[in-house]
Amino acid sequence: MHRSFFPSCSVGKRQQAKNELYYGEDYFYNYIVPAKDYQGRDIRKIVSLEKGYPAPGPRIEIICTQPNGKYIKPTTLGYQCKRIRELGVHDFDFPLYASHESHHARRITGSAQ
Repeated sequence: MHRSFFPSCSVGKRQQAKNELYYGEDYFYNYIVPAKDYQGRDIRKIVSLEKGYPAPGPRIEIICTQPNGKYIKPTTLGYQCKRIRELGVHDFDFPLYASHESHHARRITGSAQ
């Protein structure tokens, strides 16, 4: 992973802490919960719930969130990047997108790296 990514992570985490204070009870926490995929296999998925609700599973700390703490799916990031390029910013790229998506897929499903 690129070295310049790590300082931006700590800046992002500080901003998330500020956002949590700003949004208060309307801030979302993210959890991993057991689920079934469309073929009936056991998987784990990420769910976002407002702060005041009981935790349905282990709470996780992730970087890709909206200001209110709600999880942003990798497919959403890809769509936003595509739209930015369509609007004329041709040199725009989110280089961590592919590794971000595959990392989360491995982590959530528990498959080997």
